[in-house]
Amino acid sequence: MPSGRVMFGGAMLAVTAIACARAKPAGAVQVLDAWARPADSGATGGVYLVLKNTDTAALHITSFETPISTSTEAHETMMHGDVAAMDMKTELVIEKGATLTMKPGGTHLMLMHLTRPLTPREAVPVTLRFSDGRTFGVTAHVRTP
Repeated sequence: MPSGRVMFGGAMLAVTAIACARAKPAGAVQVLDAWARPADSGATGGVYLVLKNTDTAALHITSFETPISTSTEAHETMMHGDVAAMDMKTELVIEKGATLTMKPGGTHLMLMHLTRPLTPREAVPVTLRFSDGRTFGVTAHVRTP
């Protein structure tokens, strides 16, 4: 008969496997070149990355989170004549087989009210939340553009 320690270990392994399976859309997205700009504590930081949809359907990203800011929002910079304006996006859609490039002057993530400074070579964790409730963790490395 298995000991309580073996049964507990097996149960924890099963829970971990389930959590990992739900932690990211299985094979649905590839992250390329995730980076963030240096910024001061209390300021707004920017995160840029390339997301490639390798899933069989469109991906709908409905929110972003990081433990180092009070809120994280997706924005798109658009020009209105000679004036640049940012439009907050409540959802980002990446069609099947498509790539979304988040870059300065285009679509990007804004880390509002940073709880600490972002310094070069530091890693910034960001969680993407999809419309079906699945999440995917990304690490953006701070660098000077």
